[in-house]
This record gives sequence, structure tokens and C-alpha cells, in this order.
Amino acid sequence: MAYFLTEDRIILSLHSLSRDGVLKELAERVEKVCPGLAREAVFQALQQREKLGSTGISNGVAIPHGHLSILNTTEFFFALSREGLSFGAYNGKPTHIFFLVLAPEAYPWSYLQSLGQIARFLKDAEIKKRLLKARTAGEIREIISEAEKY
Repeated sequence: MAYFLTEDRIILSLHSLSRDGVLKELAERVEKVCPGLAREAVFQALQQREKLGSTGISNGVAIPHGHLSILNTTEFFFALSREGLSFGAYNGKPTHIFFLVLAPEAYPWSYLQSLGQIARFLKDAEIKKRLLKARTAGEIREIISEAEKY
């Protein structure tokens, strides 16, 4: 996954302080990095998934995800909110770490293994601490690459 998480897919500091604001920021980055993916379509896919239940999984982590018919491959993005924000996690604590996963609509199950892997390594308090302290996209990629080896 770190291989696919190029530096232009990493946001070191989100500006938004709301769930919709974060989803819009992520959608804007997707549009910028992935030609052909319109921010509004990405935003709507993410919003639609959030209506089913929050993708805030507690302990400061959220994994917003969705399906798009235009995709042929799974796309990964990462973002940090240094201040933290309410993202609907069941424990009510602020969310700081966001992993965005977009999958092809034709293969809705294709990203489930990735979601599991992300959730697994983000349970590690030391990894989360390192991610929050990271100051460059290169550091983020390195931490995630190391975490994937577990």
C-alpha cells in the first residue's frame, strides 16, 4: 500500500474542522492527483458511505471509503488533522488520522483486505504516535511501509 501512497496523495495538515469539510478536502486532492475523477463524484461517494455509519473507527482514526464506477484500481490517500475533529467515532474522541480508500464499483470487495490491514496497523499506539509526529510525506510513507510488514 505504501508503494501506491505517493507523496502527492498525502496531506500533512487538513484545514477543515468538520466531517464534510474533510471529505471535501480529500475529494479535492483526489481530483488533483487522479485526472478524470471529479471532486463532486468522490465527495458524494464518501458522503453516501458515511450515511451508512461513520468511518471513524475510534482511537483518533477514520478510514473514509467508497466505490466509483470510473475506477479500475483501488486508490489510497492519507491525511492528518493536527488539531483533530469530531468524525463520528463511537468513542466520541477527536480524529487525527485519515486513510481514504476508493475502490472500483465493479469489484466492491477488492478493498476489504486493504481496509483490514489499515485498521490492524493503526491499532498500534506507537505507529499512530509516529504518524502524528511526522513532518514530511516521506516520513509518512516510511512509517506505513514499516507497519505493513507486521
